[in-house]
Amino acid sequence: MVEPGSIRTEWGAIVSEHLMAVSGSGAYAAQAAAVAAALKSSSKPKARRTSPSSVIAKTVARAATARRPKSRYRVDFGARQMIFLSRVLPDRP
Repeated sequence: MVEPGSIRTEWGAIVSEHLMAVSGSGAYAAQAAAVAAALKSSSKPKARRTSPSSVIAKTVARAATARRPKSRYRVDFGARQMIFLSRVLPDRP
């Protein structure tokens, strides 16, 4: 199982535009603007807290060709924190 951290994609820019369209002028406009800015910055080519998709691709290739593959591959920035949070925080209401 490959467990990636934050991956650099266009998703941050896309969702930040949608967030501002939906919540940019309502009661939560300030919070929406702050979240949108953080999401948009994660899509930049040199974003510090994200990894390029090539890192994940290399890990998948390594796992697929390993003679004795590990059961889990934690990949790059934030993977350990994301796994910890998924175990600690509930996923049901």
